[in-house]
Amino acid sequence: MIIVDDISFVKRNIDEIKKIVAYEGGPVVPLSDPVLLLLRSKGIECMDYHDLESAGMYEDVYATARDWGLRWYKPEGTDLSEFGTYSPGALLEWSMIFFFSHVLKVYLVLSELIKRGDARKIVCIAANDFDLKKCSIKLQNIDAGLLGHIVREVSGEAQQPVEFKLVKLPYPNELEERKFHFVRSAGNYVNLLVSGVCSFFERFFRENRKILFLEGAHHFFEIMKSPSLKKIKKVHFEKNVGLSLFPKMYSNGIRIVTHDNRKPKTPEKGNCFSPDKIDNVLSGFFMYRGKDIFSLVSPRLKFMFEDYFPNVVFSDIIAVEKMLKAESPDLIVTENDTTYFEKMLTVIAKRLSIRTAVVQHGATLCEDACDNKGIMVHDFYPLTADMFFAFGKTTKDWFTKMKVDPGRVIVTGGARFDEYYRDKVLVKDKRNKARKVALILLSDMWLKEGVVTHYAGMTIFHKHIQEFMKLAEKNPDIDFIIRPHDNTHLWSEVFRKELGVLNNITISRESGLKDLFSRVDIVIGYWSTALFEALIYDIPVISLDTGEYYNLLPLWRYELSERVGSFEELESALRKFIHNRVERELFIKETSEKLHLFNYDNDGRAAQRIADGLGEVISKPKPLKRCAL
Repeated sequence: MIIVDDISFVKRNIDEIKKIVAYEGGPVVPLSDPVLLLLRSKGIECMDYHDLESAGMYEDVYATARDWGLRWYKPEGTDLSEFGTYSPGALLEWSMIFFFSHVLKVYLVLSELIKRGDARKIVCIAANDFDLKKCSIKLQNIDAGLLGHIVREVSGEAQQPVEFKLVKLPYPNELEERKFHFVRSAGNYVNLLVSGVCSFFERFFRENRKILFLEGAHHFFEIMKSPSLKKIKKVHFEKNVGLSLFPKMYSNGIRIVTHDNRKPKTPEKGNCFSPDKIDNVLSGFFMYRGKDIFSLVSPRLKFMFEDYFPNVVFSDIIAVEKMLKAESPDLIVTENDTTYFEKMLTVIAKRLSIRTAVVQHGATLCEDACDNKGIMVHDFYPLTADMFFAFGKTTKDWFTKMKVDPGRVIVTGGARFDEYYRDKVLVKDKRNKARKVALILLSDMWLKEGVVTHYAGMTIFHKHIQEFMKLAEKNPDIDFIIRPHDNTHLWSEVFRKELGVLNNITISRESGLKDLFSRVDIVIGYWSTALFEALIYDIPVISLDTGEYYNLLPLWRYELSERVGSFEELESALRKFIHNRVERELFIKETSEKLHLFNYDNDGRAAQRIADGLGEVISKPKPLKRCAL
């Protein structure tokens, strides 16, 4: 039996994988939907791991992973990861929740696979061990060594004698990555010189107030250049900077600083817990369905204490604190305060009595989703920062329901929507009177490898795209554009044959949303902030809610979309809004009256309101100093 996982690895090594499959001769079992879909499209016979799943198999996975992710580093109340006054374990909660989700799903699937007794030999094809220390997001993944360890543990638990073989393949684009790192490093060094010169002249300015923005240049730029902040020093903090960002920022008086990636000397292990004692302290903590599965995750946890905390997290804490002390901003602004670097900056700033704010960049949940699922969406909860600038009333209501002080949530509208309101008036309507166009916004996540979250499985989207193909065939007078969530998608490859037959359906991200909205007649979606943008352009929205997944954005409850539960209902709604002008105009009128619930106003001045709010915050006296590292 041949096991493969990690779509980004598989798509780069497909030819080598074909050779190994031919040589070994066993059935191929992909451990994630993207790999399953891609290999099948390449003509490789695959066993669908979903056939191993039983009803309710994963129902407790996310809740368990969330509990572990929030407590594994402090099992008995004492923080084992403590470094000075900081908690590296707390900074990595978001990544570890995803990691434990992934481990539990792989554990359940492999247990069922081996329990059936079909496999006498398991061959695992995986990438050369990636360097977890280079990117915190990779902590979510199961690397090759850990996957092999899990297979051996599960086979031993099932008392099934299974031979295990690990085949490692390199990423073929290592040279390209080295070139990219070289260019990025060059940008950092050039900025060090330019930023240093600008910082020297800043000393002569009368105005000493300063705001530091963390990354998100495309979201923050309109706020940073607002007249309200003209007399306030603005610093844009990037982990790495590209040269293309220089003209835009420096020409508007915005200085760029970069994260110091050089590893400063840290105390010997800091105050970090000794990895030698991990078995005694954590054994018994990872109980799952009556079994202690600590052995499955112990290699990763030992790596965290022995290597990752002292050599990555401690160094990052020291570098970020050094930067904040040197810059001494009055306020820092981020897009979230939950993911690793964003949370670190927020926590350290609060230790140094620097005020903190989050500016919303994507839709939050509404209704009771968090109560039922315990989900973090767009990394907004729990709220660590002092304040949150929200899109609209529904966001504030959601935070209030989650027991966040409503006084910390300020409703301003989304700065990202401002350009849509402006362009709505200026952009020429490109709609073809003869050919109607339907835009389908997928909420697919190709790189969410094997992680049990709120996202719909990729096989569901695969089935839906097949239905969209049938819909296109039945409606030759309508052009269908399927737009995946991001550029990592492989749908065009998976549906290469079908796309070659039909001439009125495409799968593409080539055009920007503004261009698309100027020529589409209807938008079909699942859950996406882009659905708000379609409504801004007075385009009717149809929410496809088939019951196969939890819809995070039930716009129909606010009369902002037409909900359909099947593709038969979708076709009926599609033709109604495209061909019935009265129905279409009535829908547009009603939605325009309700959109303020999700975006404060339609005046295109949200960035200005946010800038005003930030200016008001830093005009107040600074809070008293708190203890710091």
